[in-house]
Amino acid sequence: MAKRKPAQRKNATSAVKIRQVPIKYKSPDALTPIYANNLLVQPDQSTFILLFYRAVVPLITDEEADRKNFRPPEHVDAECVARIVVPAHMMPPLIAALGASFQKNNAVLAQLQAAISSADSTQKLTG
Repeated sequence: MAKRKPAQRKNATSAVKIRQVPIKYKSPDALTPIYANNLLVQPDQSTFILLFYRAVVPLITDEEADRKNFRPPEHVDAECVARIVVPAHMMPPLIAALGASFQKNNAVLAQLQAAISSADSTQKLTG
């Protein structure tokens, strides 16, 4: 039986051409939004695990009977509604994007609040 010659490899780095390709983001319409009001972050060696929870607090009405019978709960259950694993190298841009979005949202809300306050004061003067 004849021995096979090992395949000769060309220099792999010289054959590879690197180019940037844009990402086309797709969000299916059927993807249901999930409400979360608690978050836990678990760092690992190479990832961060983001655990999103929805805590449901007991409903307390203003009814006198409810106030008389109210007992503070021993605990509040929080159900995990999403578990996202993020590579560690993606956390700095993720945090920066969240911060920028948060600041932009606060600026818009401040403008809206100022417009509402201005309209209220104008209405008081003319009304």
